[in-house]
Amino acid sequence: MKRLGSIQIVFSKDHNNYLFMKKLFDLIIDDGLHTLSAGITFFKNSIDNLKKNGLYIIEDVGWRYMGELVKYFNKQRDIYNYELVILKSEKMNNDNNLMVIRRIQ
Repeated sequence: MKRLGSIQIVFSKDHNNYLFMKKLFDLIIDDGLHTLSAGITFFKNSIDNLKKNGLYIIEDVGWRYMGELVKYFNKQRDIYNYELVILKSEKMNNDNNLMVIRRIQ
């Protein structure tokens, strides 16, 4: 863990290692394996550590599984709001989109 002023930064390269998740966070960024199953698994295992009104960002969301991710979060609209951010670039492929999720409960 690192501190940047009052901001605590936690890095984990292993989606199966949740030992660091013992605190509540205002922001969690998933820059993980970039697959549907890894994204949902990490979300399920870390969302209880997100404060109410906190943001959870899944980055590098690819078109190949974006629809399934949307279906997953549509089922939980009473708990989370989400927004897809489509990032278009001539230099990048179409897999660097963001899903920004806000915990409302």
